[in-house]
Amino acid sequence: MRILSLSFTHGISKIFFASTNHTCNIYLKQSILYIVELVLKRRCRFMKRYLLIIILIITIAMSNIALFADNAFKVLVNGQEIELISTPVGEDRIIWVPVRSIFESLDSKVEWQGSDNSIFIIKAQKNIRLQINSDIATIDGKEILLDAPVKVANGTSLIPLSSVAKVIPVKVEVDQENYQIKITDFSCGIMLTAKSHILIEPKSGLILLNHNANKKVQAGSVNKIMNLLLIFETLENKKITIDDMVTASKKASSTGGSQIFLQTGEKQSVENLVKSMVMIGANDSAVAIAEHIAGSETDFVALMNQKAESLGLKDTHFLNVTGLDAEGQYTSAYDLAIMARELIIKHPDVLKFASTNEINIQKPGAKEVSFILSNTNKLLGSYSGSTGLKTAFTANALYCMVGTAERSGLQLTAVVMGASDNAIRYGETTAMFDYGFGCYSVLEYKLSFFQIIDSW
Repeated sequence: MRILSLSFTHGISKIFFASTNHTCNIYLKQSILYIVELVLKRRCRFMKRYLLIIILIITIAMSNIALFADNAFKVLVNGQEIELISTPVGEDRIIWVPVRSIFESLDSKVEWQGSDNSIFIIKAQKNIRLQINSDIATIDGKEILLDAPVKVANGTSLIPLSSVAKVIPVKVEVDQENYQIKITDFSCGIMLTAKSHILIEPKSGLILLNHNANKKVQAGSVNKIMNLLLIFETLENKKITIDDMVTASKKASSTGGSQIFLQTGEKQSVENLVKSMVMIGANDSAVAIAEHIAGSETDFVALMNQKAESLGLKDTHFLNVTGLDAEGQYTSAYDLAIMARELIIKHPDVLKFASTNEINIQKPGAKEVSFILSNTNKLLGSYSGSTGLKTAFTANALYCMVGTAERSGLQLTAVVMGASDNAIRYGETTAMFDYGFGCYSVLEYKLSFFQIIDSW
């Protein structure tokens, strides 16, 4: 009897330990199996007498297992929940997370080296090597000490959560109240939470910052950068002029989203249509001018895809001229940076429109009325040196921006894709600009030519 009582006490203490720890339920399972075995074998009258209590204990224990499953930690990378190869495991006050799931979600390439039981990771041009059963990680040949050795459990390689930030620049938070592990990517010391980013110097094409820049995403109205590139090329080739009048078709006037409310048959100048596309992303203007240049939206989209191919854009495909959500339409931060570079370097006049805060256009009718265009780029006037270029939002694309700025002769183009809200879009754009202007500058060299005269 005494031995049995001790066994119960030991079993119940393990149940409470497991249910409150939220890290491992193995003790709980063992305890239940032990109790059930005793009940089935009916080894003593004690078991018969307290059968109801025993069943209650089992019920409570099972509910604890369910509670543990429901409250298993979720992992969010840059605000997005990711699927894991295995659930985070707690042991000896260390939270272990699967190497492949975590690092691949942070845009890293992960390879298993079976010859020496090591894991090779490439992240932002950094070469990282993890050795199974070793607490030493090698980053570009430099050794760092992890909080515990990398290990393998149930066929999955695991790394201490706290060591992830030692290997790559991320911020790691554990929200125990909501059972969440939050990992936020940093690049050049900047916290980046949107889906992808890139910062370039457009004259040279030098990439100053890259975060998931080749990730395929929907882009919303920033796709119109390609429209604008084709429009300015057509103007340059004198196939149209800035003063040409464009007649809005029924299709153009019925296009939804951001618009200047063109009426079927309404005439507007190319200049006004371009201004409305740049400043507010007017979709009706985009369709009207596409039809004016190519004859139809479909034919203009074909020109957009041809131009993308000629620029070597491998992660871009267009299906419409508006940027509205469409399955199979995508681009990337890198490709948008290339489009923007081509546009502002070859056709800098676009920045005259992009840097304008507000203008009026006249709407014809029985009585002419003024239509006010207020630029959706809120960095104009609020961020020193801001010159453009384009903002966007759709349900799938979320908040996007291709921003341009210039200070002391240094031009920068920053692309933010898939920010969760407006403040993050502008905040991460300005953070990249601050980084670029703070770390880089333009150097001018004056070369003097002189003649060498031989003397004897």
